[in-house]
Amino acid sequence: GSCCPEIIITTIYKLTGNNLTVVGKPARRDLIPKDRVSFDKGTSGKTFTVKIPAGESHRFIVGARAGQTLMVSVDRDRALLRMIGDVDVVEGINNFTAKLPRGGDHTFEVQNDSAEDMEITVNVKIL
Repeated sequence: GSCCPEIIITTIYKLTGNNLTVVGKPARRDLIPKDRVSFDKGTSGKTFTVKIPAGESHRFIVGARAGQTLMVSVDRDRALLRMIGDVDVVEGINNFTAKLPRGGDHTFEVQNDSAEDMEITVNVKIL
């Protein structure tokens, strides 16, 4: 079923006389920004900081093999974590551990649940 919008489609129109005409192709972009997490060669983890506006979210994509375990933690109580997709997740306080059933890309989301912009330190590890 449908729940929540995932993309924004922007269409530009031009007014010619009394008529609106479409100018160019509609532009699509993700509603929630996404970034890929890449590990330095020879490492299985990364720590980084992200600034998320009040009430908004940011998604991160990480590649892994089937059967690996993804561990994600944040340093703020008002930062919420969730795994996107059908994955078994064990949630902790400011962290989660997920057993990945398939290889490929996996997405998790960090949400700023406060009324102020927040700088959040995220720690990602794959075992």
